[in-house]
Amino acid sequence: MKRHSKSNELPSKFKLAEYEKCASWGLKEWTAALSIRSRIRQSWRLACLEGKNKDVPDNIMHKDVPDNIMHFVRDASIRILSNPSDTNLDMYLFNAKPSYKIQLPIRDQSPAEYFAGVYTFNHDERYLEWVNRAIYIENEHYAYDDDHNKTLAHEQNKFYDTPAWKMHKASADGGFSIDVHALFIAVDLRASDDDLVFEFKKWLSKTRKDIGITSKNRLFNKTDFADWHLNSLLQYLDITFWAMTHNMEFTHDEIGRAIFPEGCEADESRVRRTIRPLALQIISDEYVLALNNQLLLIQTEN
Repeated sequence: MKRHSKSNELPSKFKLAEYEKCASWGLKEWTAALSIRSRIRQSWRLACLEGKNKDVPDNIMHKDVPDNIMHFVRDASIRILSNPSDTNLDMYLFNAKPSYKIQLPIRDQSPAEYFAGVYTFNHDERYLEWVNRAIYIENEHYAYDDDHNKTLAHEQNKFYDTPAWKMHKASADGGFSIDVHALFIAVDLRASDDDLVFEFKKWLSKTRKDIGITSKNRLFNKTDFADWHLNSLLQYLDITFWAMTHNMEFTHDEIGRAIFPEGCEADESRVRRTIRPLALQIISDEYVLALNNQLLLIQTEN
């Protein structure tokens, strides 16, 4: 059970003035800050089971690493309170598969990704229906009668026209056995640019709707970063995460008094209705992925 706490119980290392440096941050700094916080939270969630697993062994031997990841995550929550720009923490984090990959939003399919599908077909029993369908179509070249012709045509249409992500969803009992944030499509490079752009926009809109994915319509800019700083989103994330890892809990009113300077509007409703949703949004996998992709895109262009 979490213990209710007051803002004066925050670690002495928490200095609100340290967060003023965030006012000058750009894309690179915000991407680094939110990425490391995302990884720390991932370690807390996956390795520490949000405090339920007290005996998680450390995955890396290093003289400065605490006895286990639980201690390290708690220590990291204090370190970022004292220095919000500290990003030298990830070398000790739980070595889980990252929830996002820093890649360009449009790229070639790699051999690893191609052969992953072959492996799935050969070794995953959930795909047996599709394996049998492929064998049937390969072996049945001729239609012997009308009924057989209809069956063959039906199986061919299903095999050649079904989007692969729908096959994965159906084969995984309603869940996904692949990362549905990155899908592969076939592009006819002989088509005109106008046709390709038109068809891609149409495919993108329909597929996002069918899967249930929403995305930002524009790139992040200075206005976004200024709003994040003005609303003290980083302070909210750091204080609430510290409290979470130490089995403590603050009211929205207490948080408001802690993250805003004296004289600023910091009532309970502002924290609950505005600060909290915005803070959780910018630390989400979707936002961290978008920030990293935007940064990579700029670095690639340069």
